[in-house]
Amino acid sequence: ANQFLDDRQRVYIQLATTPKEAVAKAISAVRRTLFVVATHGNEPIGVNVLKQLEQEKIITGNSWIIGNPKALEKGLRYTEDDLNRVFPGANSGGSYEKRRAAEIMDNLGKYRYVVDIHGTDDDVGIFIILSNSTVENVALAERFDVSRVVFWPSTRGLAFGSLNQFARCGIEIECGPQRNEKIQQELKQVLTRYLLGLKASRPKLYFKVYGKLEQYRGLQEFKS
Repeated sequence: ANQFLDDRQRVYIQLATTPKEAVAKAISAVRRTLFVVATHGNEPIGVNVLKQLEQEKIITGNSWIIGNPKALEKGLRYTEDDLNRVFPGANSGGSYEKRRAAEIMDNLGKYRYVVDIHGTDDDVGIFIILSNSTVENVALAERFDVSRVVFWPSTRGLAFGSLNQFARCGIEIECGPQRNEKIQQELKQVLTRYLLGLKASRPKLYFKVYGKLEQYRGLQEFKS
């Protein structure tokens, strides 16, 4: 059976009996990016934008899923537990969110990149959050036409946390105010450029969180 190489389920192994089968499986697995939207059910911006990209056939070769469909249906942040705090989840027992986290983790090995899209009602514009500042994650962030990148390491330890703490290569995109049409169109443009392989045009501003948002490398105010 297929399995993960490590206990944090970041490296996925597909078994094959012949070289030909191995090549076929490798080709079929080249769905490059998994977009996760509505990890919180009261953050629908990603759902709206990804539906548009799917209708316009821009997302071809990639995939997207609703992180917390039950919470989205009810318009709630979560039903029992905050999904963005319980990864890698639990396959049996526990809350709905823990089981859903385990389901999502089971699919991560099929993708090279994971992009978790969040929304807020605050006027923050669009910025990227990195839970793990690995070379791969920074390189992925560089491919998106978003100027602000925040290094925000977890302070909760390694047992449970956000999706991108456990993804092989993943970032989070935060957008707000999420019901603002201009922000929705900007997010759509950002994702479209990435999916079409267009180079990011905006220079990056990097910040790091030390318990509170501070300037990083002497850069200007975060909200500028």
